[in-house]
Amino acid sequence: MITDSFLRRRTARRRLASPFCRRYPLNDLSGVKADPDGERTINLLEAVNGIFKDTPFVLAHRALNEALLSVVCFNPSDDAQLQAVWDDFLMMKLLPRICPWFFPVTWS
Repeated sequence: MITDSFLRRRTARRRLASPFCRRYPLNDLSGVKADPDGERTINLLEAVNGIFKDTPFVLAHRALNEALLSVVCFNPSDDAQLQAVWDDFLMMKLLPRICPWFFPVTWS
């Protein structure tokens, strides 16, 4: 029967591994044309933290690490692509923290 073959199927365990990139090596940024030293990305996050100073939304160093990893992984070649990487990062990391704060979910 089909159910017997499904229930008795042999499976192999797979080990989960962590991502290859964990920290941004500065020499990896040298290949990024739009931000070869990461300074523009660092300035962006400092500006964002300046806006959210003394609030619970200030980004930590791990956010900087993730932003620079995104820049390395996407490897933007011009300003428009770099801004798209920044936009994705802010939409994934900052917006989910802010939206429930400003627009709380209410149940009726």
